[in-house]
Amino acid sequence: MVNYTIKLKSFEDIYEFVKKCNQLDCDADLICGRATVDAKSLLGVFSLDINRSLKLAINTNNPFLAERIMEPYIAA
Repeated sequence: MVNYTIKLKSFEDIYEFVKKCNQLDCDADLICGRATVDAKSLLGVFSLDINRSLKLAINTNNPFLAERIMEPYIAA
């Protein structure tokens, strides 16, 4: 499992982020405070407060591929 802090700045970012998550062949969750949603669910991601940094947890055996796919959204 790998964890990243990500930042989504707009609704367009959310849409593109969910499309990228659906390219992963593993489970991915977004965590915002006490709320955890499926990162592959557009409705779930829209329910979160995008003004805060979000924690992305990806359950993968290939962290390098996951990082490459999620790179545009990883907070510096």
